[in-house]
Amino acid sequence: MKRLLTLFLVLAVSGTALAQLQGEYYIGGSLGYKTGNSVTKVTGVGKSDTPGGDALTIMPEFGYFLKNRLRLSGYLGYGWQSQKIEKASSGWLRNQAHVALLGAGVSYYVRLANNFYYTPEVALYVAMGAYVQDVTTLDKFKYMAVGLQTDIKLFALEYRPVERFAFNVSLANFSYTYLGAPKYDTQSSTLSFNLLTNASVSFRYYFGRTQRYRQTGDKLHKPNNREVKQ
Repeated sequence: MKRLLTLFLVLAVSGTALAQLQGEYYIGGSLGYKTGNSVTKVTGVGKSDTPGGDALTIMPEFGYFLKNRLRLSGYLGYGWQSQKIEKASSGWLRNQAHVALLGAGVSYYVRLANNFYYTPEVALYVAMGAYVQDVTTLDKFKYMAVGLQTDIKLFALEYRPVERFAFNVSLANFSYTYLGAPKYDTQSSTLSFNLLTNASVSFRYYFGRTQRYRQTGDKLHKPNNREVKQ
């Protein structure tokens, strides 16, 4: 294990570097799914099952570097969630939600090691959703809602092991969410900070001016030794 960790660190901080250049762009995205139930057992009382649910998220993204290290991203996402609420004779009654999301973000790249970057981001999203609640197995309550979310990714990292491919990890974010149902004149807002609990991983494929550079101190040089400003 120690040798493996040493090898990983050597690969991360040595060799040539990949720069994020003006005019470079990428496509990528993330896919997530979770499911499960929880069981609580109390000594002398017994065991209780808490109904779980399922959730699916799909988030394609596109990024373009306006300047060296300065990235503008666009997001188009879909989310589905199904939560068990009560067990009926013919099966579970559920709350379900379908949400479509459109967003844009700005990120700046700070090099930590060769091909390894700190990439904080500020993003804004608008969303529209359809919500369905099972009242009985035959009767359903439905309504539409619209929302707005501001997301600040405080601890996002990108690792780019090869010229065209990279993956990004977001470990901490601060967000504000507003949601309203115009038909019923109801509104809600949430302010939250997440550390590791909602960590996400996305994958990216680069196009455009993708080139490999050699690193000399804090400066990047092309193979012909002409310095590239960042």
